[in-house]
Amino acid sequence: MISTIFSLQIWNGAIVVMPSGEEVTRNLLFSYFNGVYRRNETIGLHDDRPVYTEQSKFEDGLAFDTTIGAQIKYCESESAWVFSHPNIKKSSSEESDCPWLLRSPETSEYNLLDVQGQWSIWTGNIQDNGYFSAVDNEAHGPVDCNYHGTVTDEGTCDCFREDGVS
Repeated sequence: MISTIFSLQIWNGAIVVMPSGEEVTRNLLFSYFNGVYRRNETIGLHDDRPVYTEQSKFEDGLAFDTTIGAQIKYCESESAWVFSHPNIKKSSSEESDCPWLLRSPETSEYNLLDVQGQWSIWTGNIQDNGYFSAVDNEAHGPVDCNYHGTVTDEGTCDCFREDGVS
């Protein structure tokens, strides 16, 4: 699992595909996508690298039930890691094999956390001042739980109750 922080930028005029298939124009606040992204084992790899899928903003941090989450994945055609959402398009006629809203500098890094440099962001045109930060938030040992719990098989902390029992 990783935790992300995105640019504070706003894209006025994002094309959003509604559940009915209708395309509507909306303002897109990139910071809305801040949060937890989990390595998606169901999808597996994309261009030989992991795919991370946005998780619910609720306390449980699980996958969305009905909402479609955004993704962070590597695209060989861009030679970069990209942030995208299947229901958000740059144009009605977009036909890219790897549509992106945020794109890393060119890289061959396997690990998203090792990518360095300024990301490009789409706000109606390409801007090279996009901000993206990702950190590993998986628990590996008791120190990651501040010695107040145990690590589960999923890499999360199972915190002790006040009486010291988990």
